[in-house]
Amino acid sequence: MLLLLAFGLTLVYMGIADRVRRLIDMLILQGILLFGMAIIQLHHIEIVNLIFILLETLVVKAVILPLFLLRVKKRNEISKVSITPVSGFSKGIWMAVIIAFSFIAGHLLHESSDAIQAKYFSVGIAAILTGVMLIVKHDKILTHLMGYLVLENGIFLLTLAVGGEMPIIVNGAILLDIVLVVLVLGLIINRLSTNFGATTLEHLSELKD
Repeated sequence: MLLLLAFGLTLVYMGIADRVRRLIDMLILQGILLFGMAIIQLHHIEIVNLIFILLETLVVKAVILPLFLLRVKKRNEISKVSITPVSGFSKGIWMAVIIAFSFIAGHLLHESSDAIQAKYFSVGIAAILTGVMLIVKHDKILTHLMGYLVLENGIFLLTLAVGGEMPIIVNGAILLDIVLVVLVLGLIINRLSTNFGATTLEHLSELKD
């Protein structure tokens, strides 16, 4: 329960943060928290599958991807999550709505099915919606990358919500898709910065072979 609470707090912080480094730090913390939750929830599955999932959460989510994001941030001198200002009050309201909706949805679903763990489902939905908010409310591609990673973390929590019956192939495919998106968009950011000195979506149409 404490791990879930800490994860929920990282979502709130990410939702209102205005610095890229803070978002990356929260992604690292989320990877560590997911590692702990995976140990608790998935200890009963086959050891090979458990090792894969633990490596995915700790090594990939908490180390490799954040290091890649830090490298892109440093190379392109990106500090803020968005060029267009987004008020802290507006982001706070959005996060309050997301948290309220997520816990209401989790409670309603739990009443209709005892097989689903409401607390994991609620935080998973909150993570997915927070990821979507990071993508929709900001114009920098690097912020969008982090939104996709938060969204994938939410999907991981949803799998824990159904009792840890996680299809390893599906989870691996999701992670592979996210990694490919991060790598491709990271290259696009570097190209935009080199050619135009900017890293926002409005310059994507100007890229040519």
